[in-house]
Amino acid sequence: MEQLEEIRATLLAGKSLEAIEAANRVAGNEAAEAALRAEAYYIMGNAYRQLNDWKGALGCYCEAVELDPSSPAAEAYKAAQAVLGFYDHDLFNP
Repeated sequence: MEQLEEIRATLLAGKSLEAIEAANRVAGNEAAEAALRAEAYYIMGNAYRQLNDWKGALGCYCEAVELDPSSPAAEAYKAAQAVLGFYDHDLFNP
């Protein structure tokens, strides 16, 4: 769990790529418990979102929810879908 806190701190420091690399190592560890791996995918999704890589973010959120349905990634996925689905007619019809 301490490792995840370090990854979160890295992400908060704006080092998204470093956070993705570190979270990917945790998420890819098949021996780790599912909740830990799900949290790593959630953090990785947030890092991708920070980089405006919405496809990467949504993929990580899906992986997190698959491992742990109660993960906060479920809400993050819905929020990301809402952002991507937003369309303002006034922006395109001046």
